[in-house]
Amino acid sequence: MLKNISSILTQIPEENLEKFAQIILKHYEKRFYFIGNGGSSSTASHFASDLASLGFDTICLSDNTPRLTAITNDYGWEEVYIKQLSWIKSGDILIAISVHGGADDWSNNLTKAVAFAKGRGATTIALSGFDGGQLAKLCDLSIIVPAKQTYIIEGIHGILFHVICKKLEENNTCNK
Repeated sequence: MLKNISSILTQIPEENLEKFAQIILKHYEKRFYFIGNGGSSSTASHFASDLASLGFDTICLSDNTPRLTAITNDYGWEEVYIKQLSWIKSGDILIAISVHGGADDWSNNLTKAVAFAKGRGATTIALSGFDGGQLAKLCDLSIIVPAKQTYIIEGIHGILFHVICKKLEENNTCNK
């Protein structure tokens, strides 16, 4: 099993992680929004927290349970992130994390949020699995974990964002 995970990691182009880090550094003064569903919501929250520790302005839109449930109750699950992105503007970053990448009818709330953010001029980045789904087609940068097992994809997403944070720390332009 570990050899399989190691093989999957070697299939992820390291230059995409470098591009991800460079986008973050280029937009240092902007706000970073994070979204995800289920386990990917937890990953989004952890990534937002780690970037905030490096001095970035971050917000994870799934961290406020009362807000999530109120929006879902009033507008439905597909609108839960769009309703929270009213302040997103050109230059801001939206990072969408999804195991399936919005494939078929999965995670329509994520794909709608990405389309909304792009319409506002934000840069969009996806961390996904499987074939990347709709997020890979919509986002400015997409990093796909080429696997089909949720636990592997979610675990590797955690490794990837820690690698990106380490790259940012090594850059020495972040507040520590």
